[in-house]
Amino acid sequence: MICSVSDPEKIQKEEAQNKGLAIIANLAEMHDLIEWDDVEDAFLNMKFHQSGRVEIFTSKDKAEGNAPTTFDLKEVIRKPKMEL
Repeated sequence: MICSVSDPEKIQKEEAQNKGLAIIANLAEMHDLIEWDDVEDAFLNMKFHQSGRVEIFTSKDKAEGNAPTTFDLKEVIRKPKMEL
């Protein structure tokens, strides 16, 4: 089979779309796992760093004057990666 110029672009677009859908599915699962405070506009901010460090800051942390919780993903048990 001869690949046209658009084939590699289509593969990249499909791969990006699949990765995006996997990320959204994981975010939805995380949302369901969170025990939300019973306050108006409760929130959870999560910052991922390329190094694997994660910072989590919640509306409760803000109200109580706490710093974000930080940890390293290299130190936690991971599920096997989803096949895309």
